[in-house]
Amino acid sequence: MCGLGWGLYWWVSKRGEPAAPQAAAVVETPAVVETKQPEVKKDGPFERPKQAAEASSSESVGGQQLAKYLEATGIRISEERRRTVVTMTIVNHSNAEMMALEGSIKLSTKDGSKTVATVPFKLAQLGPLEAKDYTVPILTTMRAYELPDWQFLRAELTLR
Repeated sequence: MCGLGWGLYWWVSKRGEPAAPQAAAVVETPAVVETKQPEVKKDGPFERPKQAAEASSSESVGGQQLAKYLEATGIRISEERRRTVVTMTIVNHSNAEMMALEGSIKLSTKDGSKTVATVPFKLAQLGPLEAKDYTVPILTTMRAYELPDWQFLRAELTLR
């Protein structure tokens, strides 16, 4: 009987209260943000991004501006037929194709106190965002195991 009385009391008290107002739906429109498109240089029927156009046009200025897009990495010193050779990967970080690359790579210790070798290099072509392995013998009287290991070397690339 007590449960029936409690149920009746609850039903009457809930019926007497006004219904809770429902929240109106709020729709927010996102702000329109205009993005600036990169400048594009027209090159005949094809278009090239400005960075690539600048990189390819700077080749005529001695190539020194191109050197910032190139990296010599993955240096390995080994011996082949009793000659000390350096194997490395040359990476093109630009979006431009680089043709007729010629220069030198100076291998020195990380602290810069000792130059281990200066290696000339010549590549006919290096495509955009491409990496090529390059192996060249170095002139030294030391054996490969007498030279510093790869983690203690730093490569500095210069173009002619």
